Amino acid sequence: MKKSIRELKELRGEALRAMTALVEQRGESMDEKSLAAVKSFKEDIANFDAQIEAIESVRSLAMKSSKPQIENEKADYDAHQKELRGSFNKFLTQQTLHKEVRAVGAGDATAGKETVPDDFMRELQKRILEYGVISPDARHITTANHGVLKIPQLDDTTSSAVWTAEHGAITPEDFATAEIEMNAFKVTTAITISTELLEDSAFNMQSEITKLFAERLGRTMEDAYLNGNGTGKPLGIIPDTGTKAITSAAPVAISISDILDMIDSLQPTSTNGAVFYASKSAISEFRGWIDADGRPLLQLSADATQADGIKMSLYGYPVKPNYSLGALLTDEVPLIFGNPKNYMIRNVRSMSIERSDEARFLNDEVVFKGTARVDGKIITNNDAFAKLVML
Repeated sequence: MKKSIRELKELRGEALRAMTALVEQRGESMDEKSLAAVKSFKEDIANFDAQIEAIESVRSLAMKSSKPQIENEKADYDAHQKELRGSFNKFLTQQTLHKEVRAVGAGDATAGKETVPDDFMRELQKRILEYGVISPDARHITTANHGVLKIPQLDDTTSSAVWTAEHGAITPEDFATAEIEMNAFKVTTAITISTELLEDSAFNMQSEITKLFAERLGRTMEDAYLNGNGTGKPLGIIPDTGTKAITSAAPVAISISDILDMIDSLQPTSTNGAVFYASKSAISEFRGWIDADGRPLLQLSADATQADGIKMSLYGYPVKPNYSLGALLTDEVPLIFGNPKNYMIRNVRSMSIERSDEARFLNDEVVFKGTARVDGKIITNNDAFAKLVML
């Protein structure tokens, strides 16, 4: 029996959900039967995609605008769009789905209309908000499920051996253990976009949405790794009671003595691999510091380039900009110091970006949803970080 495009999409969605549920249930313990089922689901999805593509191709040919296109750019542009759409859909379903993109007007002003002009430059200018970069330096662990992850700890620093006389009694002494619990907090974002805008934009909106979601989720998670209170989100380095608090020697200013106090507040073993994460205003202060011979204390690496990012160090420790840190204002924290490997980030699977054509079907809109499940905590018993609190 011939099926409508709506029925095909519903069947495709059911197959995709069943495949996702099977993968989530089995995780890394996939047996041959489960792998065969996943393969069967993928073949069904590919079959539905082919039928949907065939129907949409016929419809698009029937509705194709008579307006001439820019012939000297069409071949390269179509090939580029096809590649990006294929990457996006492969990310979601491990299959490819191609739709024709038509250069006609769609959408409202400030909500996408500007991306479908008659005459345009094919480069989308975006405004980005800078944010911190704790995540690339931290220690990561990825789990297949969202159950509580328990990390055992051992504290034997109060115990020691004893000198014992010959034939003397040896008294056993137990060691003290504890554990850290890591949860899985969900961070989300979503956007609704009209079908017309997806089809008519001069840009690959699906690819742009993927990048946008990665930036949104990444910016939110990075801020939590520094400032999160542990309730419904990770416990950040700054609020953690284990982080050493150093108060600045002078009001709303950073001094060299503050830097030395931060370094000295940690055990020598904790300073191995340590990094200064500094706000923009803190780095501006460092640039004015010189030693007794007039040489700058903020050193630039010999291989530092603008292309790779300026690599800086202070007293031999790397200095990295972090825009989630505070300014030079009372009670703000513009600087932290420590080994980022002592901060663990738990990821449940990977970041997920999903598309739904059914959620807003009657509005002829498509909903994109991005989610990630993470937690973050300091995982060492030793002093791991120091923070500078402005007087």
